[in-house]
Amino acid sequence: MKCTICNGESHKFFQIPLADQIRNLFENHGLADLIDKYNADRSNLDLSNSYADLLDGSEFKRAHVDGQYNLDLMGHTDGISVSVSSNVSLWPLEWVIAQLPPTLRLNYVLVNGVWLDESKPYMNTMMKPFTRELEDLRENGVQWTRTLEHKVRTQLT
Repeated sequence: MKCTICNGESHKFFQIPLADQIRNLFENHGLADLIDKYNADRSNLDLSNSYADLLDGSEFKRAHVDGQYNLDLMGHTDGISVSVSSNVSLWPLEWVIAQLPPTLRLNYVLVNGVWLDESKPYMNTMMKPFTRELEDLRENGVQWTRTLEHKVRTQLT
């Protein structure tokens, strides 16, 4: 199969939609409750002269509207060797949600894609479909249902 972005044939590239993962976390894993509890706990802190989390930064506060579940995703990718006897490496693209408490962020890692190849991915090529997906999520959000329907928007941090 030929890659539609770079026209290469050797690499294996898999994309796992973020919207489905985010919807699942809200509907089945109580993400809204975790975020609400963290916000409530933080509202009792006096942070006038300090920062306890990246959520305390002035730019973060400026970019967010209270009363909505706006998610900031912090992304990471790095290659790992598949085995000692192989030249093939695996490059997962992972995201964590900034609105979760720091102690829980790594319990809710979103794996958005995986590059599998003998060579390192071209980052501009690898990131194109994810950038498009993040733009769509920012514009359209994710619809999820619990008892009431809600909308979530994401942005890249």
